[in-house]
Amino acid sequence: MSEKFRQRFRIDNNRFNFIQIGKIFCFFDKLIVKKLIFAQFLKSRVIVVTVAVIYKAVGIMKSEPDNFYIVFFKKFRDKFCGIRISTRPDYINKEILDILKSYGVTSIELGAQSMSDDVLFANDRGHSAESVFKSSELIKSYGFSLGLQMMTGLYKSDIQKDLYTAETFVKINPDTVRIYPTVIMKDTKLAELYLNGEYTPYSLEKSVNLCSKLIELFEKNNIKIIRLGLHY
Repeated sequence: MSEKFRQRFRIDNNRFNFIQIGKIFCFFDKLIVKKLIFAQFLKSRVIVVTVAVIYKAVGIMKSEPDNFYIVFFKKFRDKFCGIRISTRPDYINKEILDILKSYGVTSIELGAQSMSDDVLFANDRGHSAESVFKSSELIKSYGFSLGLQMMTGLYKSDIQKDLYTAETFVKINPDTVRIYPTVIMKDTKLAELYLNGEYTPYSLEKSVNLCSKLIELFEKNNIKIIRLGLHY
């Protein structure tokens, strides 16, 4: 393992600061959620492990009793400081949070993207601003660290709506935020809207000016920005 890699992730030989699980969507069956956490734990614990090893581990667990997962995590919990996952705002409930709590999950991020219902609807997000409020409150009541993710320049959004989303985040008071300026990907509905002249992305200057305001707002309110675009 290179020293640069070790410093980037603040890794020592005996303890791992954080396991990042970016795509644990909690609408999966609760058993699948457990297997995904387990597999990602193995991957992060060893740092480099073949895909075959991960699949083998998950395959073995199909016939194991439910408490096998709990026993495993209790055995190795002292080897990491926490697990961060990301999920949808509308698939958080007490049952899911009980499962995540039992596995040592410490931080939950919600892909809120916008706090304007018309923007969420136009972009087929499938959740409402209200679900972000409710899930955030529930997550915090369980003692998890809360992270919120927003996207700037979405279809049917504008500068004022993006600022409103950020200001609403401040009221919710998450521990962390991620800011993702919208990028058009080829062969997507957004690309189709762009080619048809129905969607105009922010210019680079406009996006930079907006993000600078968001940074100032979040930092002023002691909310840590852990990602801005692809690099920050």
